Amino acid sequence: GVGALPWVLWRRTPLTRCLRIFVFLTQHHSLRVACMNIFRTVPALTEVLVVLLLVVLLFAWAATLLFSHIPETNFGSFQASLLEIYTLSTVTNFPLVTIPVFSRHPC
Repeated sequence: GVGALPWVLWRRTPLTRCLRIFVFLTQHHSLRVACMNIFRTVPALTEVLVVLLLVVLLFAWAATLLFSHIPETNFGSFQASLLEIYTLSTVTNFPLVTIPVFSRHPC
């Protein structure tokens, strides 16, 4: 009777979909421990990402200084250099960055 009324009101609020994960985590100890371990590693991961960002910014700045005078490269501005250094660091389109330079200036 009366005890079921708060549950019915709880089920009808739009906030319940967001809170389902917390209810699920309270029921499973191993998932709760895994989530706490993930949250404990976030500060260390943040430090690594900040260092990686600084390295990419440093190399983009250096690439702009060194290669901005070569017209067939995409290092003419700092923004373009930043994009190219990011592309090179992830190795997603490495040939798109290197082939134009190698075709004009073979080793």
